Amino acid sequence: MPEEAAAGKRDAPEEAETKEVPAKSPPAKRRKEKDAGTPPVSGGGTETPASGAGTKSKKKPKNPIFDKFFDKSGQAKAVGAASAKENKGRATNGAEGGLSREACFKKAQNYRQNHPVPCTVGDITVTALGNVMVEKGPKAPLFHTTDCIYPMNYKSIWKDPKTSTQYHCEVLDGMDVVKKDVLAGSVSFGSEKVVKESLEEAWQEVRAIQIERGSPEDKASAKEWPTSNLEERFGLKTVDIRKRIEGMRGTIDCFMYRFVNERVGG
Repeated sequence: MPEEAAAGKRDAPEEAETKEVPAKSPPAKRRKEKDAGTPPVSGGGTETPASGAGTKSKKKPKNPIFDKFFDKSGQAKAVGAASAKENKGRATNGAEGGLSREACFKKAQNYRQNHPVPCTVGDITVTALGNVMVEKGPKAPLFHTTDCIYPMNYKSIWKDPKTSTQYHCEVLDGMDVVKKDVLAGSVSFGSEKVVKESLEEAWQEVRAIQIERGSPEDKASAKEWPTSNLEERFGLKTVDIRKRIEGMRGTIDCFMYRFVNERVGG
């Protein structure tokens, strides 16, 4: 009997242990489990979070320019790639028969060497190609677009075919002339010189001046000018001039620009 009693006493703790409610997880451990999004320990006295509950991961602010030209890992997408809408009507050979970006650059270098400036294309005479401002992204570029490069100190002359009046154009750095980080342009004619925060604004101001106080011939001609896209009189979107600019140092690094003969996808 003493031995049985002793055995009963030894077995008592084990019997009680099977009925004991499991202890709650320490507060620190529960916090970690909650932060990790895992359910709390079974029987710990805490409720299982409802579906969708838990801490939400913070989303990084969207950057449309970055997302357009770089993937989620930060790698650049196909250089110069653009949407189908942007490609429509562009002076390229398309996906079939086009050249690689590197081949386009080499071809443009040869073209520029064989066709030096000054040169005249239609009503526009280019007197200086200027210097290409290298912009590798992801910040939105100021000095190039998908189909145009704006070299600093590029100079050209547009001759009005109706009046023979010459308009001297120049691409400028906005910080130098208007104290703003913009692409600026100037147009000079006679004793007038217009400097604005964009090439289009400069030409629109020229049009207004000629209509207001120009000679009868210039006034009549200016009234017939288009009310938009006057910046094309700089000549920067003319294919023969673009091909000369494409051969300049730095153009291949203008990440958003597509060469004249570049195939889709680089």
